Formats: sequence, structure tokens, C-alpha cells
Amino acid sequence: MSAPAPGRHPTGHGVAPEGAAPDLSIVIATRNRASQLAKTLESFREIRTARTWELLVVDNASTDSTPAVVAATRASAPCIPLRIDTAGLCRAQNAALAYARAPIVAFTDDDCYPQHDFVDRLLEAFIDPRVAFVGGRVLLHDPTELPITIQTRETPMDLPPGTPIDAGFIHGANLAFRRDALEQLGGFDERLGPGASCRSCGDWDIMCRALANGFAGRYDPGPTVRHHHGRRTLAQVRALERRYAFGRGAIYMKAFLAGGDYAGNLRWLRRDIRETIRAPRRDLRNVRARGRELMGAIRFLIARSFERSST
Repeated sequence: MSAPAPGRHPTGHGVAPEGAAPDLSIVIATRNRASQLAKTLESFREIRTARTWELLVVDNASTDSTPAVVAATRASAPCIPLRIDTAGLCRAQNAALAYARAPIVAFTDDDCYPQHDFVDRLLEAFIDPRVAFVGGRVLLHDPTELPITIQTRETPMDLPPGTPIDAGFIHGANLAFRRDALEQLGGFDERLGPGASCRSCGDWDIMCRALANGFAGRYDPGPTVRHHHGRRTLAQVRALERRYAFGRGAIYMKAFLAGGDYAGNLRWLRRDIRETIRAPRRDLRNVRARGRELMGAIRFLIARSFERSST
């Protein structure tokens, strides 16, 4: 991974002076989406706050003009550029943790635009010291795009330790953790998420593990981003659903293998198994989804086996 030396970060709009830890670190991992990334980075100039924050942009093995886009952004509103040469969203997010200086670390996507009060609203959501992670609202940016991968709920919801959480209730496009909680959990599982063999659900996994290990979470509609995902056709939605099915299967296998607190507290596993058994046998779409979940479970098992054989 290439990056500036720890402790020598660029400073600028919204970023704490060198030597002073900011209140919030924001991480964007990106791969080969230079044109979209430019729009996202531009939107961060609209943030208005008296609090200090830093923006870390992780180039996740891009082969397009992403480095030039990041360099152009640094010229007018400096960010902290990082690069890792192995693809994987969770791997990129873990790499950013080594450089993030704030006690709270937020994650968003390279196709999301934060509202101008994003920093203030997110930090307010962490006022309760018992809250280890917060998920915020995700609105649709372009009304011509399909209303997917969004969360428009307007009422907050506390998630006590042990609470089962559905996939997609909180989105990785607007998710923040206390840094010490992430470190105790060992960070994101790099076998999961876009770019990894299991393709998705790295965000769901880290939240499930947090709740299963005694941490509390919260959904808060205050911190808001607008998602410019670009999907307008049913074919694009189906492709996304296939990726999500792989990830769900991987999580099911992980929970089954882990046992103990992880599987015991994730009651959604038993619920989903029951729903699968009760589903209409003639529902071809359901059958295909179950098949992809099975493939995801097998992929996770293979990834785990390779990991063990290399240690």
C-alpha cells in the first residue's frame, strides 16, 4: 500500500491541523469509477461544520484516471490519498484504519453525496457513549434511477447488543463506527464485500459481529447521504441481487461455522432458513437466489480453507 507517512497528513478545508486529531474520519474506497468519484469529492466541499474532519480516499487498485481525480481534489480541498494494489472493498477499508486519526470513522461510497450538515448530525448520533456504530439515512439522488439501495426511514431506532439486524437495514454507504470497537472486532472481514470472492455483505457482517459481541448500534436519520447509484433497468437490479445472494450465503456459512455468540445471537439465520423452506417451490427466482446463497457459502468455505492452509 502506498500512502503518506502516518502523522504527516495534508490539511485543508475541514481537516484538523497536523498533530491534532480530528473529530471524524471519513473513508471512501473507490475502484475504476473516476468520473463518479469526481462528483462525490466535489460534494464534500458543501459540508458546513465547526467540527474538524478528514477525508481519506482509498484507490483500490484502479486502472483508470482515479489518481488524477484525487490529485485534482487535493489541489483545492485536500484529502488523504491512499492506494492498495489488491482489490477488495473490505481490504481497502481496513487499510484506511491505519491512517484514520479520529475516534469515530465513517464509511461512504464513491457514488454518494453527503448533506451539508452530515458531520454535525453524525457526531450527534454518537453522543451516547454506549453506541458503537451508527447507520444513517440514504436517499435517492436521481429520481430517474430505481429506488433501491436506499434507506428513507425517518425515525431513529436503537439496536441493543444481541439485536438481530436484517441485511440492508443499515447501508455501508452511510455507516460509522467508533474506532476502538472496530479494532476490537478485528476490522472488516476481507473475504467479504465487492472485489472479494464472496462479493458482498461486508457491512452486514461487521454490524452483526458488533451486536453479537456486546456492542450497541443505532439507526439515525440525521446523517444523510444521497445515493447516485445509476441503476435504471431491471437487469441491473437483478445483477445486484445476485451479488447480494452470494454475500448472504457466505454470512450464513460463517455464522454456522462460528457457533457461540455469533450464531446464537443472529436469529435472522434461523428465520431465513424457515422462510426458504416455506417458499413456493415453483418460484424460480427464489430457487435461483437459494442456489446463489449456496454458492456463496461454498466460496466462503473455500476462502477459509485457503486462509488456514497458508498460516
